[in-house]
Amino acid sequence: MNQPIRPFAKSVALGCLAAALTATAPVAAANVYDWSLTCTDTTVGCSGSGTLTTDGSGSVAGSYVVTGATGWIDGFSITGLSAYAGADNLFYDPAAANPGSVDFGGISFTTNAAGQDFNIGGTTVAGQYVLNDSTVNPGGYANVPGSYDITFDSTEVPEPATLGLLGLGLAGIGLARRRRSR
Repeated sequence: MNQPIRPFAKSVALGCLAAALTATAPVAAANVYDWSLTCTDTTVGCSGSGTLTTDGSGSVAGSYVVTGATGWIDGFSITGLSAYAGADNLFYDPAAANPGSVDFGGISFTTNAAGQDFNIGGTTVAGQYVLNDSTVNPGGYANVPGSYDITFDSTEVPEPATLGLLGLGLAGIGLARRRRSR
């Protein structure tokens, strides 16, 4: 019994497929990254983690402008972005960036403690990062008290809508094939 696909079922299947293909096409939109850091000097004991939201591309090739940040650093909640330590708040996709995710200016955060800002910045050595603390190091300089060597890791978070639309498209194709086989 090989019946033709009904026009409605065919339209639904094609619509789902088109939505899935459109959703998986590259778009210059916001990217979200999870990040974490720890001090390499265990006597200092700094740590933090959170999420960065980027929007479009930055002024430097391969960079994104950080437009939002959440998480915590050293027990303080991140409440927003700041310009502490001359931060340019540019982020480089770790999958494409060489030497790393943050340049010398870095990314700076405000926290829930009044006057307590932090900066994750690059150093003159490729792939090395520092955490600057504004209460101890108001200028945000590397290699002085209040500037701690850290490991910094980041990974892109998959967009749930893209995965959902892809699943919807595949379900539509499966529905069309099932109806066709009846």
